[in-house]
Amino acid sequence: MSQTQNNPSVDEACFLHLKEIMVDFKVPLPNSKFSVKIVEADKSYESPVFGKRAQIKWESDLYITSSATIELFVQEVRSSKLHIKKHYTSVSKSFIASETAGNKTVQVDDIPERAKVTVNFTFGDSQSLENVARLLSDEATSALASKVGLLGNIDKVLEFAEVVLKMGGAVSELNPIAKAVVGSVKIAFEKCQKISKGHDHAVTLMNDMVSLLPLPSLIQDIVKEPETKKIMERFLNLVKEAAEALTRYASPSKIKFYARNLLKSEQGTFTKLKAKLNAMKPNMILYLQASTHAVAVQILGNQELDWLNRLNPVISAHYDPKHSCLSGTRVDLLQEIGDWATTQGQTSKLFWMHGIAGSGKSTIASSVASMSYDNKCLAGCFFFKRDIPERRNPQSLFPSLAYSLAILFKPFRDAISQVLQTDPVIAGKAVSLQFEALFNGPISKCSQSSPLKTIIMVIDALDECGESQDRSMVASYLTQLANLAPWLKVFVTSRSNSEIHDQFDNMTRLTRVYKLDLNSIDAVQDIYNFTESRLKTINGLEPKWLQEEKIRALSDRAAGLFIWISTVAEFIRVELDKDTALQEIIEGTSEPGDGPEATLDTLYRFVLQGVKGSKRSQQSLKMILGVVVSTARNRPLPVSGIFHLLPKDPPNYIIPEQAIHTLLKNLQSVLYEDSAIGGAIRVCHPSFLDFMSSELRSGPFWTNPIEVNSEMATRCLQIMGSQLKFNMCKLESSHVPNKDITDLQHKVSYHIPQSLQYSCRYWMDHWHISHPGVNVTGHREHNLVQNILCQPKALFWLEALSLMGELKSSIDILDKASLVFK
Repeated sequence: MSQTQNNPSVDEACFLHLKEIMVDFKVPLPNSKFSVKIVEADKSYESPVFGKRAQIKWESDLYITSSATIELFVQEVRSSKLHIKKHYTSVSKSFIASETAGNKTVQVDDIPERAKVTVNFTFGDSQSLENVARLLSDEATSALASKVGLLGNIDKVLEFAEVVLKMGGAVSELNPIAKAVVGSVKIAFEKCQKISKGHDHAVTLMNDMVSLLPLPSLIQDIVKEPETKKIMERFLNLVKEAAEALTRYASPSKIKFYARNLLKSEQGTFTKLKAKLNAMKPNMILYLQASTHAVAVQILGNQELDWLNRLNPVISAHYDPKHSCLSGTRVDLLQEIGDWATTQGQTSKLFWMHGIAGSGKSTIASSVASMSYDNKCLAGCFFFKRDIPERRNPQSLFPSLAYSLAILFKPFRDAISQVLQTDPVIAGKAVSLQFEALFNGPISKCSQSSPLKTIIMVIDALDECGESQDRSMVASYLTQLANLAPWLKVFVTSRSNSEIHDQFDNMTRLTRVYKLDLNSIDAVQDIYNFTESRLKTINGLEPKWLQEEKIRALSDRAAGLFIWISTVAEFIRVELDKDTALQEIIEGTSEPGDGPEATLDTLYRFVLQGVKGSKRSQQSLKMILGVVVSTARNRPLPVSGIFHLLPKDPPNYIIPEQAIHTLLKNLQSVLYEDSAIGGAIRVCHPSFLDFMSSELRSGPFWTNPIEVNSEMATRCLQIMGSQLKFNMCKLESSHVPNKDITDLQHKVSYHIPQSLQYSCRYWMDHWHISHPGVNVTGHREHNLVQNILCQPKALFWLEALSLMGELKSSIDILDKASLVFK
């Protein structure tokens, strides 16, 4: 293969626009055939098969990656003198598309004793993936628009056929000829229906893609997170794939369009593409939310953003669209909430939805936030999590909500900027001061302005916020917040804890709270649909389990708890004998009527009993669960951290780290590894923590919290005593402020093990739980504490806390230590 000019450099991120391929046989070969195939990673394009010509031209008009492979095929067919036997001579050439970038001439000269073949490639300008997606979308839109007239004719055919079928039904039973005619019309009617529905699917798919297409352009220059860029790249590739499919569907002439679609409807293709888009959309929204800071840079400018960043918003407390309600479930309930949100002049400015653990409150809250986001009326949201420190802290709530509202509403942003210039550390102050400074004052200054529509704040799982007194206080302020402005409403979910219930009851004397008890909502059909959906995702399950009777038997045992079905599905997913396990669940769990909590308890005990092993394995399971439950109230740890915090002194059995991995693998239905926070082991649902914390509910799996926390305090002190040292992060100088140290967070993660970080921060919490109000003089912990606080290690401990950003916690720890260790 020879080329007539040098290759230009090719940007691997660009797409080459291959406009046409021209083939020239120097001496015409009457029996020759020629074709081109272009192969990319997951797709290919093929030209028609050309033959019996001196010159061939394929107007390919393709956008291909520079790494695509171009394959040329030449085949010559010759007959013997007696015309009995044919001889085939085949030649193929393959090369990378980047080798032909620009206008190229490639010569194929491997056909023996015959004419040579010259191939000319014509390229247009290279394009970025985003530009390709836009160009192809425009072409697809134009092609679809050109078929409007044809579809109008099909609609007329459908109308006519429908009349014929209605009139001919009775006649056809009497007249065989009429029956045959009606049968033919029915077939035509069904095929035309498929064409019409297929086109509707095509148009819907195109509209959905075009509506999302501006997003990559908005964030491409300002978002640096690799994951967000990957999501956008996958989306643009999907747009390219769909646009190519839509163009192929809509481009043929009138006759070919009818013929192709009568033979085979493209509805299935478009449905699959739409499913891909729907699966991708939640991730796009989620990563865009995580990129709020970057988008805000563009919108606000650095100066304003510098001030707003002092609010320290907890971005991870945003809703996750992947956790919204299953399509077709909770329809009436979401409509009721939607009506409340959009109705003007209501006296109920706060909507409180309460229910038991596992009834789907957070899923509904995610759906409400998602609907509000789509309608451009989400003023902010905060999803509390008891096992994530920054998401259970009441001091995180109002600064995060103020940040979101400031991004959305400029008059409020201006007012907040003034507050932060006066008091830059307001985010670290008491909640009462935060509310006054961040909402009461600024919103009163916005009295002459208002957003274009009513905006909503969504707060989920208020019962997982701080302590009892914190929840009562926050509930009071949320009611006040909802009544600060006519354009603001607040949606809250929680369990029906007494401190929250009492606070909202007291507030009704001044303002009406819209209350909804989720347990009073009939969810039987929703639970059934959810059960069917989850079972369909389990590979290797016998078809009989997807029969209505089996699905109903399982869904009835859920007692209205979606978490029960989720736990069952995850338990079955990892079982080898899935059918037997599912049958055992139905036979071994509570019958309907035992009550939601009893139903959940029976299932959790069933899951834990399923961890097979020796008596020692059962002991190990209890010890591991004890550490998981104990650390969850502070900060969940990865397996390596759990391993180091398990007892290491005789007579305790030292559990190998691999054994922890094995045990946790068998508990994937109740525990999971959260890659977003360093592989920490977290509970799938807080109801499992409630179950494990009650001796009455968990029975033989319960671990005494006083014993566990006493052992944890000892292990924390032992880890600190053996691992704390000067300059743990190996910094070049101790005179540089933390904020000026490059990549400090990475240095801390690399040099200070998770178990040591945890020990430095929470050793006193474990001691306080295990020895409330006890003065220690002779305990072994007293010597361990002296070995740290009364030695140079105290400075190393403070250094570690400082590098971790936890230095403030040392004040509370030392205050408690001065009272306990005398």
